[in-house]
Amino acid sequence: MSVDQPTPDVKRQTATRDAFLGDRLWIEQPASGFRAGVDSVLLGASVNGASGELLDMGCGTGVAGLVALSGSPALVGTFADKSEAAIAMCTRNLSANAGGRGRAVCCDVTDGAAVREAAGILPNRFDVVIANPPYFHWLTATPPHDPDVASAHFHNNQALDLWVRAAVTTARAGADIVFIHRAEALSRMLASFAKRLGAIRILPVCPAPGLPASRILMRGTKGSRAPLSLLPALALHEHEGGPFTEPVNAILRGKSRLDW
Repeated sequence: MSVDQPTPDVKRQTATRDAFLGDRLWIEQPASGFRAGVDSVLLGASVNGASGELLDMGCGTGVAGLVALSGSPALVGTFADKSEAAIAMCTRNLSANAGGRGRAVCCDVTDGAAVREAAGILPNRFDVVIANPPYFHWLTATPPHDPDVASAHFHNNQALDLWVRAAVTTARAGADIVFIHRAEALSRMLASFAKRLGAIRILPVCPAPGLPASRILMRGTKGSRAPLSLLPALALHEHEGGPFTEPVNAILRGKSRLDW
C-alpha cells in the first residue's frame, strides 16, 4: 500500500523527500525502512474539518498528522513518536509544511500517563487522536534487524490495547479517535474500542472491488453511546493491479477528503 511508486500521486525530488497531496506537502522520510504511503494519507484524510488540538500517536515523520492539518485549518497538532530519528524528521517536516501549527515530541505513548505528561501530552486534552500502530505480531513474522524499523512494524499481544487506552486517556469527552490497521486485527481493535468508546464506525479498505479487505479504518467517539456502524468497503484500485479509483485518486492528490 505504499505510494512510493512511479505514478503521479507521489513525485520523487530526492531519495528522502516525497510530495503528497499533489505537491501540497513535501515530506522528508527515510530512503529505506518504514515509509509513509496510502495508509497514512487515508488516516489523515479521515480528519475532516476538525478544530482544536490533534494528537498523532506514533507519528513517524508526520505524514498522517500533516495530511489532517492540511484539511483542517483550525487544527493544531502534537506529533509523538519514540524514535528520535523520526521525530527529528517530523520536526523538519512540520517547519516546512505546517506553518507553526504543530510540535513534535519524543515519547512512547504506551509507556503510561507519567511518561506522556512529561512530554506535554496531557489527559482529556485532545479533540482528535489518530494512530497507525505497528501492524505485525512478533510471533507471526520475522522482524528486521534495524530496531527502529522493527519498532515501527511489530507489536506484542498487549500493544494494540495499550495504544487504544492511551488514545482514550488523552482525548477529551466528545473527541474522535481514528485508527488504521490490518484487517486481521479487526477483532482485537474492535474489542479495545468497544470497551471505551461509542459511535464506532468501521470502514473496510480493499485493494480492488470484490477482493477481501486488507485494511480497517475505525473511528470511535469518547463518551458516546451511539451504536456501531459497518460501512461499505472503500476500494483502492479499479481492478487488481490497476490504477487508483477516482475517489481514492482525488484523496491522494489533495482534491478531496475521506468522508465517513
